[in-house]
Order: sequence, then structure tokens, then C-alpha cells
Amino acid sequence: MKLCQAFVVMCVLVVGTLSWAYPVDVTQDLTPDVKTVVHVASDGVTQFASVQFMAENGPLGSVYLSSMIPMQRSLRYYMSDNKILTVSSLRFQAASILSDGRIVCSGYVRDNSGGPEQTFHLIIAQWTN
Repeated sequence: MKLCQAFVVMCVLVVGTLSWAYPVDVTQDLTPDVKTVVHVASDGVTQFASVQFMAENGPLGSVYLSSMIPMQRSLRYYMSDNKILTVSSLRFQAASILSDGRIVCSGYVRDNSGGPEQTFHLIIAQWTN
């Protein structure tokens, strides 16, 4: 009997947590010139995210990720100040609708006018259920 009561309480806590977990909106600096704006949501079946890459003068592009499309590689965005943003790897990590998750982004910004290359490997969003 006590085991059954504990299970019911655990289920209520998990379902209650889900209602508070979404949506998740996070802004993260990749470099001084580039930031990401991440929106994580759920449709009740799966978790998904949209990642937008932003420069000082506006958006560079966006990517959709989910457990069905967990990774994007070799994304390239041209910036107006003679720089190129290369995202080597963008990973969505969440096993199921009830799982905690995170998005990891790796890459670099190359300055074509001779400036130093700025590399990054960051968790750009993280959430718990």
C-alpha cells in the first residue's frame, strides 16, 4: 500500500514539474560578437528547440533541433564585418519527454581581415524536468 502511495505522489510531482518546465528561453554569448537565443518547448510527445544565432546587426540564421533531429554540423553564417561564424557541432541532448536536457554548441568565428580566431564549446541551454 505504501509503495502504491509513493508511486502516485511521484507521478503527481513529475507531471507538476512538466507544467513548469516549458517553455525555456535562454540567451547565451558564444563570443563577444555572437550570441544564441534558444527556445525549448514540448508538444506533449517530444521536446524540441529552436536556436537562433545573432550578431550585433541582427539575426544570422536559425536551426531546429529535437530528439528526432538531435544534431546539426558544419553550419556557416557570414557576418557583415568580414567574419564567418562556423558551428562545427550543435547537439540536442534529451532522451525523452521526461528527461532533463541540454544543448551544446561548438565552433569558431574567423576574422577574414586577419584578426584572431575565437573558438567556443558551450552549453547554451539546460533544463530539468
